Amino acid sequence: APDLIVYTDVDRNGRFDPAVDKREVLLTGFNGRNHDHALHSVTVGPDGRWYFSHGNCSAHFTDREGKTFRIGSVYEPHANNAAPFIYSWKPAELAGASSDDGHVYVGGFTVRMKPDATGVEIIGHNYRNSYEQTVTSYGDVFQNDNDDPPACRTSFLLEFGNAGFCSFDGKRSWGADRRPGQSIPVAEWRQEDPGTMPSGDVYGGGSPTGITFVEESALGDKYRGLLLSCEPGRNVVFGYYPKPVGAGYELNRFDFVTSNREGDFAGTDFKGGRNEARTLKTMFRPSDVGLGADGAVYVADWFDARVGGHADWDDSTSGTIYRITRKGTHPKAPKLDLSSVDGAIAALESPAVNVRGAAFYALQRFGPQAVPALNKLLHVSNPYFRARAVWALAQVSPKGLDTVQGLLRDHDAATRVVAFRAVRRAVEEQRFAGKVSRAGFLATSLKLASDPSPAVRREVALSLRDLPFSDTRAHFVALAKGFDGKDRTYLEAFGTGAAGKEAEVYEAVQAALTDRTGTIGVLFWSPAFANLAWRLHPEASVAGFKARALTTALPDSVRKAATTAIGYNDNAAGAAAMLEIAAKTDKSIKAEALWWLLNRKDSTWKEFGVNEALKARGIYNPDSVELTEATVPAAEAPKFSMADVIKLSGDVKRGADRFQSICASCHRAGDIGAEYAPNLTGWARRQTAEVFANSVINPSADIASGFAGTEIRTKEDVVIDGLVLSEGDPLIIQSAGGLTQTVPKARIASRKALGRSLMLSADQLGLTPQDLADLAAYLRTR
Repeated sequence: APDLIVYTDVDRNGRFDPAVDKREVLLTGFNGRNHDHALHSVTVGPDGRWYFSHGNCSAHFTDREGKTFRIGSVYEPHANNAAPFIYSWKPAELAGASSDDGHVYVGGFTVRMKPDATGVEIIGHNYRNSYEQTVTSYGDVFQNDNDDPPACRTSFLLEFGNAGFCSFDGKRSWGADRRPGQSIPVAEWRQEDPGTMPSGDVYGGGSPTGITFVEESALGDKYRGLLLSCEPGRNVVFGYYPKPVGAGYELNRFDFVTSNREGDFAGTDFKGGRNEARTLKTMFRPSDVGLGADGAVYVADWFDARVGGHADWDDSTSGTIYRITRKGTHPKAPKLDLSSVDGAIAALESPAVNVRGAAFYALQRFGPQAVPALNKLLHVSNPYFRARAVWALAQVSPKGLDTVQGLLRDHDAATRVVAFRAVRRAVEEQRFAGKVSRAGFLATSLKLASDPSPAVRREVALSLRDLPFSDTRAHFVALAKGFDGKDRTYLEAFGTGAAGKEAEVYEAVQAALTDRTGTIGVLFWSPAFANLAWRLHPEASVAGFKARALTTALPDSVRKAATTAIGYNDNAAGAAAMLEIAAKTDKSIKAEALWWLLNRKDSTWKEFGVNEALKARGIYNPDSVELTEATVPAAEAPKFSMADVIKLSGDVKRGADRFQSICASCHRAGDIGAEYAPNLTGWARRQTAEVFANSVINPSADIASGFAGTEIRTKEDVVIDGLVLSEGDPLIIQSAGGLTQTVPKARIASRKALGRSLMLSADQLGLTPQDLADLAAYLRTR
């Protein structure tokens, strides 16, 4: 940063000589020089496009066609970082700005473009700091993304998807918009908000970096379809076999390579940065993973006791590259020959993505001459080879594109997906003008809008994003009829395709999917229509959602979803409806409505008199709020030690009883408990007995990232210890047991870090060594 630079080794001698070789700044305007939230890895896709990612330092760049992109965010460098960050502008200065393609992008983002930096598209945004992406031969994109508190994730990138890290205008952090009762993974990636893509596998604290997808390798067929993701903060390379489920993928994680099976992490931000022991198992920091032309998996690491925080503790600055293949085998990279069609076809079958990219460009140069060989490749057993042939055929000649159009009727859904993507790309590029017109493509996509595969229908929905409603009404109706009412990836693809025309799409879908009208009718919305309306949430939907929020005939989860849909209406109708819900409901629904009113009253609903209405209706008056003291007493020296616990055998049933009676008011394990404190699902299984015992005996020794407490003291000398959920006015703070209070800022006398855990120690909770052994036994089953 600020430049994306291309070096060309003209004389192929492996050294840069400015008199012979080329150095070209391809794009410039990427913020965050000397910063790890700036420009990241460049990869090549099966379509010949280049893909790269950027963290949430913001960017303001113009492509080679003169199209400008303006991406801002709420991100600012941490005050405790010593590195000298250089900014051309502050990220917040661009927050909410529209790019020349008519869309608003915020936070970290992924770019897809032609190698000459034309045809630039933002294909995903609102990340914290996605380090890399991998593109499969079908065109699916997978990525990982860094956390704020512990909520790192690996995810399928839905095209044009919004990951949800900050508000959609880029002006508020996820923490400012966290609603009462939301867990950190749900709140940080806005999984209960319309307009965000599914978060994928959220695994907690870490620092994900390199990622790759294994299609053919020296490891053998067993590892075909393996997604690998580096996690240096956890000393592991994660493995996944993405499983198609509906319009998305299920990602079940396992350790592919690790030095730390116990999960006893140290030296990383989410553990406070401490690593006093400097143990060997925590110094393996896998930073990147890739496939070589020989088919081996290569893992690069640096060797350090510290990861994150712009710090390193290893003076040797050492690292290692590991080569992984089947035991006893020594695969070699085949000779590369791009001077013939057969040589290019062989290279297209390479395990290494860079070799495949070079082969793709060679086949483009061969043009029609490459069609017979590519047609043969369509009939081999390896599905990834077939997918690569589809992309190439659509680019080399009109005859090849004809073949790909025929594959839109193939019996295999995955083939139809890649064929649709390839044809769509050809249409957007106006390749082979006259062979596939935009009108012809619209007719084809209308047929596929009723395809039996939700993945195919997902692609149709995404292709509608920038097309006028007059051309796409029938598509949306067909897509709505195919929605099962549950598939979140499908729902988000539908909403993405409807961007800018939500009101028209809502009207058309309502007419097609509902046959009851009026106040009573909205209570009988099908799950499919209710969720489609929630995703679109135009002003016309406010009255219906208000009726659904007010009735006790619907479950609270449905009523809360209705409240959320209203909350995303930045208009007078939304503000008025929310005021009525807050006045006429109680318990969790009232709390939800009140949160929206307090969150929006000084921003998007400011001009609608919400502050005055809250007082007039007796809903909220900052001058008369009653506050309850909630303090966490300091713990005394523990009466027993870890050794007293780990020598005991635990009883699962007794542990379950103790968890329910003591822990569940703050912690969740499986489907039991609250999420005021860290979610303990799976945690005990990953910890040693010593780590578990110490965490309960002395909870202040290692406070989980994102759970550091705050002490608020009011002018009336009321002291409240808890987690600050919202920094607005009033400040919203949640204390132990889920007690949530709104504190007007004018009444705050002081605020400081609590300096100790919000969790009471084992002694304070009245727990004995046997209780802890029982709890450990129970939690290892959750």
